[in-house]
Amino acid sequence: MSRYGFIVDVDRCFGCYACALACRVATNARGEDSWCHVLQVESRDDERISWIPYVCAQARDPACGFKGDGAGAGGGGGQPPCVRACLAGALMYGDLEDPSSPVGRLIIEGRAKPMPHTAGAPGAYYVGDLPRGAELPPVEEVLPRKRTPT
Repeated sequence: MSRYGFIVDVDRCFGCYACALACRVATNARGEDSWCHVLQVESRDDERISWIPYVCAQARDPACGFKGDGAGAGGGGGQPPCVRACLAGALMYGDLEDPSSPVGRLIIEGRAKPMPHTAGAPGAYYVGDLPRGAELPPVEEVLPRKRTPT
């Protein structure tokens, strides 16, 4: 059975928030809360600013309507709206257990690590360097971003 999820390349994300906006548009159209948000994290240890996308991890019924097989929300070539919108290519999505997919290869090779804010069987992993000395808040403090009624 397939297990879909995300890999975030924290070295590529430059904080454009296109993923969060795409999620908000897709979820708002369905009357749902948004499940993608980008945190700006300042690290005094590294003397740099990083951006860390918190993503929905494609739980059972994603608010955007996307299904791992490309069904729902218009399909979009098998990628959720947030991944399609990412200008930097910092978000990847696919079957986490499929060695023939780029996402699965990164997991199997041990190059991707679970995001520190995920619990249980993670659906979000990262590659790159998280900022040293920065503490990421638990996902329940960040997501969902409440829907703005129209």
